[in-house]
Amino acid sequence: MSDLASRIIDDLRAFSADLLQAGIDERGPRSPSAGASRESSLLHAIKSLTALVPRLLSELETADTPVRYEETVAATPKGASLSRRPADYQLRGGHVIPRRWVRMTPLPEESSHALRYLLFLLDRQRDALLEVEERSRKRIDEALAARRGSSAWAKADAHRLRALTDGLEETRARLDRSINSVRRRAGARAIATARTPSPYPPTQSWVALRRLAPGLLDPQARLPAHLTGLLNRDAAIADLPYLYQRWCGLKIVEALHDLRWEVQADPVGAIFLGGLITFERDGHSLDLWVEPRLQRSGGHASGFRCARGVDATPDYMFVTPGPGGPDAFILDATLQNAGQDHVAKGRYLDLIELGHLVRVAGCPIKRQPRLAWAAAPILAAHNKTLRADGAIGTVPMNPLRWNAEPIRDWVHDVTRHALAWSLAESGHSPRAERN
Repeated sequence: MSDLASRIIDDLRAFSADLLQAGIDERGPRSPSAGASRESSLLHAIKSLTALVPRLLSELETADTPVRYEETVAATPKGASLSRRPADYQLRGGHVIPRRWVRMTPLPEESSHALRYLLFLLDRQRDALLEVEERSRKRIDEALAARRGSSAWAKADAHRLRALTDGLEETRARLDRSINSVRRRAGARAIATARTPSPYPPTQSWVALRRLAPGLLDPQARLPAHLTGLLNRDAAIADLPYLYQRWCGLKIVEALHDLRWEVQADPVGAIFLGGLITFERDGHSLDLWVEPRLQRSGGHASGFRCARGVDATPDYMFVTPGPGGPDAFILDATLQNAGQDHVAKGRYLDLIELGHLVRVAGCPIKRQPRLAWAAAPILAAHNKTLRADGAIGTVPMNPLRWNAEPIRDWVHDVTRHALAWSLAESGHSPRAERN
């Protein structure tokens, strides 16, 4: 793994380990900590637990540790003891001698306590999964709306996103089947218990469950509130450009936070799947669209559309108030360091337009993005304009020699524009607010 990839992965993991799951190729080299992140996810834990359930039930049937004994009559004293029943004795020659003995015969049977403990572990995982499923469905629906389109890429995205929902449903169905199996054995009135059974079944699968249980019960080992890439089993594994794009997203969020903009919901879902992140500051709002799919027919919630071709999907698109309507600012990530590749990002200036005309000096005109810049891992201390009017340029974003000032300066100009025209809409005169 290259130094660049390692640094990107470390930063993404610090921000949210979930962003890594669809970006690390399982067929390639992977750091131990990346594997640990997968091992500790809720979905992996559920898969491991439900796979154990049939063996746990089977081994409990044949467990050697008895939990009940039955007193049986024995004709010989071998392995037996004297009976307490008078009928088992007889009088001979003035002496009372036993004629029958009793033997305690073990009756191995299922431990109801073990079943109720297993039921407790399964119920806990189902509660956690339902909570995650509720949040994930909302994020998936938002991503479907943001990336809706008629192109082959749009259809592939829709298939991938719906596969996430299918994965959640499949996991829940598997968990429900396991719970029902245990309940049939434990009895309909069985009450789950968090107390570890004693004696604990000594068989192989139950010992494996004992090792697995701490991870099942530790909240830090569960799937966090964010959608995990483990759900994305059918999607193509992304490569370094994918990870770099997501890394740029987290640095944009950090830059906005430094400028006192607060995010209203966890941004990880949108950064990972695509969608809308809304920021607020002093009563003003700012929208950041991650990979919005803008169609030529319009209809996107941002108000913008593709001016030609089937659709356009910039990596990051800010939408702010502007004179007479919303304005857009594009930042597109690339690992290419050549100037011509950065200039090529300027195509969004002509490729994207507002869905309706606006009036300037009484004339109807098309409103196009104000900026279309590239984010690239070049080594530079400052942003660089590539066109005289500043509409095209490069933001240096190098993970190996990170300097937060360039992206903060770029975002600062965007937010100053947003604040100025937001104030104008509220009745104040437009001005560039200083931080």
